[in-house]
Amino acid sequence: MSKEILVSLCIPTNGILEWVLPVLESIYNQSVDRDLFEVIVTDNGTNTDFQKQMQLYSTLYENMIYKETTA
Repeated sequence: MSKEILVSLCIPTNGILEWVLPVLESIYNQSVDRDLFEVIVTDNGTNTDFQKQMQLYSTLYENMIYKETTA
């Protein structure tokens, strides 16, 4: 990312794909320069499907950070 990040979107979750995927899709379907914002998803859940999907998203979008956390 070459420009200064203006906004950090933080999404705390417990691994529920049905709630987080629509939010991410909405964010990434906007016509905003992706260098101007970052998306940080934190997850204290145990859903391995969710973890795999978030890891995929973080490889597709360089401005997305996925962190597994503990409760």
